[in-house]
Amino acid sequence: MSLRCLSHKDFGDLSMNIIGSFLTMKVKYYMTLPHHKDGFCWYNDLSEAKPHYAPVKCYNILQFFSLRGRSTTISIGNIAPIHGISYCYFADGKYFMKHYRGWSYEDLYKSEDEALRILKARIDAKQVWLMFTLQNISDMTEALKRVYKSQFKEEGKLDYKLFIELMDVICKYEEYRDYGKNLTGFKTCCNIFDKKLNELWSKAKLNKK
Repeated sequence: MSLRCLSHKDFGDLSMNIIGSFLTMKVKYYMTLPHHKDGFCWYNDLSEAKPHYAPVKCYNILQFFSLRGRSTTISIGNIAPIHGISYCYFADGKYFMKHYRGWSYEDLYKSEDEALRILKARIDAKQVWLMFTLQNISDMTEALKRVYKSQFKEEGKLDYKLFIELMDVICKYEEYRDYGKNLTGFKTCCNIFDKKLNELWSKAKLNKK
């Protein structure tokens, strides 16, 4: 039915259906969180999150990132926060659920946002788990396959931990080449980065999935 042909009653019914659908989605979301009060949602144990989420221990804030779109190579311009990614942090005997606020790679090192500082501190304290959905896992798997194929010109899948380490080193190297080109020891540092990357790619080849 065209919106132009809707009567006031039809339009009202449509609006109520939309609102009802939204409320249903919200209720279903909270049903995956067995405990919620005063704006806080939590699990008493991460096993309660299954099968809606697959908890992944967070040891590097770059785990909140993946390749942008259909990108095949790792670079600062080709990575972006995982869409809609959530995480849990452990405090007071509970696992509190939060959404990543979409901080960019540049924000990680330049932003003075207190919430970002707290998240980084919790990661350093080993108190954070990413909450991957099935879609997140599927998207990450495809990204790992694209990077492997781009690098080695054959089918395969990059190891997830190596992907995170490569992303970390490649992005830091990219930044260093920009700001460090006039610094003493620039070539030496570049050689160190190159050696580290060669080691990681060699390990990736040996650990083909």
